[in-house]
Amino acid sequence: MGARQWYRGSMKIVDEAAPDFLVLELYDDYGPFAGGDVLPGTYEIGAEDAAVDSCGICAYVYADVDEGTGAAQELYLAQSGTVVIEQVEPEIVGSISGATFAEVDPAEEALVAGGCDTALEDVAYTVALTCYGSGGEDGGGGGGGGGGTPVECGDI
Repeated sequence: MGARQWYRGSMKIVDEAAPDFLVLELYDDYGPFAGGDVLPGTYEIGAEDAAVDSCGICAYVYADVDEGTGAAQELYLAQSGTVVIEQVEPEIVGSISGATFAEVDPAEEALVAGGCDTALEDVAYTVALTCYGSGGEDGGGGGGGGGGTPVECGDI
């Protein structure tokens, strides 16, 4: 495996004045992709994926987003559910079902004790993809916007 790469895509799931978005971040060599690249398949969100610092499949809900600034009033990370990835490039295609989400403090990159929660029963997605290089073998990885520079997908 070469330098690590991570993928990010988002779609609006609630269309209001301050909409909600489903945001997927997929990380090579983390969570269910440990030891390899992000691949199509069916994945259960497990303990590693329920933590900001170790998720390989980081499924977020950005709630009440100010579309002018991109800032969300609340941020939630999936704690359980099933993610189907049918395709990774050139778009992320798949679905998420039976997902529960817990509130995350973005400054601390940790779950909020006693925070709010939300759920998604069944959402199919086809989202535009942004790829990021991690800057080397040991960069990037699990959750919270793993850093890196946008790259042409597949170019690292």
